[in-house]
Amino acid sequence: MYQEKKVVLVTGASSGIGEAIAMYLAKKNYIVYGTSRKENTKISDFTFLQMDLNNSLSVEKAVQKIISEQGRLDILINNAGIGMAGPVEETLDSEISYIFDTNLTGIARVCRTVLPHRKQASGKIINISSIAGQIGLPYRAFYCASKFALEGFSEALSMEVKRFGIMVCLIQPGDMKTNINQSRVEVESTLDSPYRDSYSYVKKLFNRAVSEAKDPIVIAKLVDKIILAKNPKFRYKIGSFFEWFTFIVKKTVPFRWFETFVNTYYKMNK
Repeated sequence: MYQEKKVVLVTGASSGIGEAIAMYLAKKNYIVYGTSRKENTKISDFTFLQMDLNNSLSVEKAVQKIISEQGRLDILINNAGIGMAGPVEETLDSEISYIFDTNLTGIARVCRTVLPHRKQASGKIINISSIAGQIGLPYRAFYCASKFALEGFSEALSMEVKRFGIMVCLIQPGDMKTNINQSRVEVESTLDSPYRDSYSYVKKLFNRAVSEAKDPIVIAKLVDKIILAKNPKFRYKIGSFFEWFTFIVKKTVPFRWFETFVNTYYKMNK
């Protein structure tokens, strides 16, 4: 029996996890559109679209192009997002607004634009969250908060759209070997900041973890598995043994014990 190729939209596909997902799915014979905030002329197996998640008109234009060319959209993969690091006390309102507008409002903006085009009683929305969506970490308060918010948003969205045959899933990656160290928004501490030495040490740990992490192809393969699954789970975690262990510790011990465990690892008394 002939089956139409599934049409897939991957946001944030110019590098890292998004690029790995888009390239892998294109090779698996999906019709793939990948977005980039800036116009991208890179030659690839998938079609690049310019899309700025923080701009409603940009989102609408990109989605409309897919609908006009394909007549449908089967899979939405909300991958685009930004990282942020810095002490809460020294983070500006504008920096907080920027990360939430990208990591939460931007994803909601894409979902709201895509959902009215449902025609078939099927489809999947896969939101790329983070293990930090369930674990607060020092100097990543607003990144964690944006991912915590994405988790709640995704749970509610899943309940709202399931009756249309649309499944919502979350992937919670740990550190992946991407360019996030270069693209992360980092709050600049002043020379007399009481957080300066501690923040500097923790940033080195962040950067080392990324450089030693898994290749994002593991996320791409998981996405393909979720797309093909008839009844996928809601949450999928993928990361190192230490990241899994940290999650288990948080789930099984009182928070103050967990807090001591994390503070000891990050040497927060520096």
